[in-house]
Amino acid sequence: IKIILQQFFQNYGLTAIFVAGILESLLLVSQYFPGGFLIILGVISAGDDIFRIVVIISVAVLGFLIGYCADYLIGKHGLYQLFLKLGFKKSLSKYEKLLERHAFKTILVSNWDSHFASVASTAAGILRLKFRKFFFYTVISSIIWNALWGVVIYSLGAAAVNLIGFKSVLFLLTI
Repeated sequence: IKIILQQFFQNYGLTAIFVAGILESLLLVSQYFPGGFLIILGVISAGDDIFRIVVIISVAVLGFLIGYCADYLIGKHGLYQLFLKLGFKKSLSKYEKLLERHAFKTILVSNWDSHFASVASTAAGILRLKFRKFFFYTVISSIIWNALWGVVIYSLGAAAVNLIGFKSVLFLLTI
């Protein structure tokens, strides 16, 4: 399996990781696209090459950030207007103040999983959190959590493939 993974990542490599990061962090797309799985396989395929692992995680973080920013903008420019039309102005104001006080904690905790982070990013847009603050907190949180997950996957190594399952790996590579 390791040889198959290495060949796949030699052929498609960082582009696949980057696209996987974007798709994995988009609010509705992430539920149906196994981007995190692909990133995990990328880390495993790097073996003991620490520099390669750092590059893979960095490219994934960049992809995640683009997706989270898109989620934020959808919340701010699309869903916010919808919620105003539905009569939620008072509730939005209330939660906007609450998020402002707890923005870093909310974003940090939600970023342990890309699905939660995409929901939090959309909510940050809906609740009008200042973009600079949102982006800064998201960058820090994404780096922390992706580095942590990268260390976990690196530590598991080939055993991570066994945990994921051979059939899942073959299915993804076939796609």
